[in-house]
Amino acid sequence: MNKDLYNELQFLYVSLTERFSKYSDYHYDGLYKCYNGKYFFLRDEKRKFLKKLSTIKIGEIYSDKYKEEIGFPQQYINSFLVIFHEDKVCIIDGLGQIILYYILFLLKLELEAFINELNDAKERLKGFITSDENFIYFDYVTFFENWAKKFKGNNGMEMLIHLFTKTNSNIITISFSGKIEINFSKIKEMYSRLEYFNFTKWQ
Repeated sequence: MNKDLYNELQFLYVSLTERFSKYSDYHYDGLYKCYNGKYFFLRDEKRKFLKKLSTIKIGEIYSDKYKEEIGFPQQYINSFLVIFHEDKVCIIDGLGQIILYYILFLLKLELEAFINELNDAKERLKGFITSDENFIYFDYVTFFENWAKKFKGNNGMEMLIHLFTKTNSNIITISFSGKIEINFSKIKEMYSRLEYFNFTKWQ
């Protein structure tokens, strides 16, 4: 994945998962959240990817195994991800999280490598890193930043770290005590959940 595509996808992900936005130019219509067609993230070039998704049904993005396990209603399965109207764009509720998994799908090798690097760091850097059942803690922000420098120049890893630190994912955060908290169990869960998706038609 190149940086332009990553920036486009993460911008959409953040826009669709913004909980406390000052913007409120939308309404709900059944399964959809409908925005004014001139909304800030629906203009010009930003519409292209959503136009592509408007030809894809929800049932086409999940694996057969997952659909069998969940037993989605047919109405949901047969609904399009995005519907364009003359003056509004209706987006299936939850598309933001689906886009997050599409980003992770495109960065799957990097995600696997990042999990391995964190496992290695837990063992080798015990003086500066602690962990519990769900989280890994770097004692100092600067120590985490220095550790992350090993990925400098690796575009995929840099995108993944940006996704985990600078967007709405809340995967890597700073605690009140100044520690870096990494939700390691969530990262591993996200990796395993990739098998639920089928992004063939998104390529």
